[in-house]
Amino acid sequence: MSLPHKREKELREAIRINPEDAEAYNNLGILLSDLGDGETDPEKKKQYYQEAEEEYREAIG
Repeated sequence: MSLPHKREKELREAIRINPEDAEAYNNLGILLSDLGDGETDPEKKKQYYQEAEEEYREAIG
């Protein structure tokens, strides 16, 4: 498992444990956006960006 994907798993676990952790949502959004930037498959890129947007929205409540 690559480091970014390991970090994604850790952040999702942190959110599961504490769904009020806005910082974890924000960090996950940043990570997903970064993963989207590096993706060459247009569908996967779109999926990463959509997930990133959802996490950002959750972070700002």
